[in-house]
Amino acid sequence: MTTWGHPFVWIMILVFGGLIVWITIDILREAERRRALAETKANRPPRERPAELPAILIQHGTSAFSRMGGLPQLPESHDWPLDSDGAPLAFLCQIALHELPVLARDFGYPEEGALFFFFRQDQMAWGFDPKHFGNWRAIYIPEVPSVVPRAPSAGLRADCIYRPVPLAFSTIVTRAYDEDEDDDGFEGMRHMMGGYPDAIQDPDMAEECELVSNGVYLGDAKGYHSAEAQALRQKPNDWILLLQLDSEEDAGMMWGDGGRLFFWIRRADLAKQDFSRVWMILQCY
Repeated sequence: MTTWGHPFVWIMILVFGGLIVWITIDILREAERRRALAETKANRPPRERPAELPAILIQHGTSAFSRMGGLPQLPESHDWPLDSDGAPLAFLCQIALHELPVLARDFGYPEEGALFFFFRQDQMAWGFDPKHFGNWRAIYIPEVPSVVPRAPSAGLRADCIYRPVPLAFSTIVTRAYDEDEDDDGFEGMRHMMGGYPDAIQDPDMAEECELVSNGVYLGDAKGYHSAEAQALRQKPNDWILLLQLDSEEDAGMMWGDGGRLFFWIRRADLAKQDFSRVWMILQCY
């Protein structure tokens, strides 16, 4: 019989006690961050913007290449991307750009080639800290690879190899966030490229990308009110939504608590076909 004096009991108490403390601190930190977001949103001056923007809807389809999940057809000449701790990133999706509607050319996407998206396995990088950079990746290949899918990288957990879902693409119209309605009228699951994001928290992620990618920590209110943030807000903002990836039951993808991943890119970088500075934000309920 295990007694209270047994070392194993005290070890388990310390382990579970430490876990509870860590979870509590994480919950409080996230609550503070959301409070800072709400405060910033309330004090943000209104901006002129179109009521609607076109976007590319990503649906289940029959493409032989474009898909979520599975293993990437990434050429061996490209190393499997790693996170900031040296662990392999989880593969999210691959998209053949020639399969996209003509609207993609208006966005400035390359006409040919393929995009591959990856994210940290444990999802412990939400995009509000400059240190989170390097925990996601968007890779552009100028030609659609004909290679077979890669073998899983050593260290890639089985639950982070998502189920394959072939894709198809069409065009839709997205609406700007409406403060009076407190949402943009959209409900449900949606994957897309371009347009207005289906935000769960702060809809002005373009501003967040500009601040945090320039070194401003946004985990609390201080960053939003800093002199650096004020100076950056005076400059033109050219971030656009590269990819919105929702939680996807068929692929076994769950981002936080039913959240979404938002990959953003500067128009100038997109024009240069430079995907090395893409920023990602995770929002969930």
